[in-house]
Amino acid sequence: YNSFDAKPMHGDAAYPGPDGSTVPSIGYELMRIGLDDLAYLHTLEQLLETGRELPEKQQAVERAEAFIAGLDAMIEDDLNLYREPDTRERFAWPVERFDALRNEAIDLILQLQH
Repeated sequence: YNSFDAKPMHGDAAYPGPDGSTVPSIGYELMRIGLDDLAYLHTLEQLLETGRELPEKQQAVERAEAFIAGLDAMIEDDLNLYREPDTRERFAWPVERFDALRNEAIDLILQLQH
């Protein structure tokens, strides 16, 4: 446990827990969830490339392409807008939106795998 290790995060990544265990911070858990989401999107893009070569996957390919295009259109490129007090509420996503998009990505992955 060293609070100096996490200065870029402006907080601690983990805290000492009971019996010598480690308890991750909320910020750390949010980062981990984001990395999981990135892995889902990477997997979807890889399966999409493979699926383009398979005629039986064309409907799933079209749905995946539309999903990725729609997701891209939802994301503001200027990350400062997510942090600035005047604009952060407008660009903040509720948990339900993340969950719905994650579930849709997983469904598309499953469609392209089988």
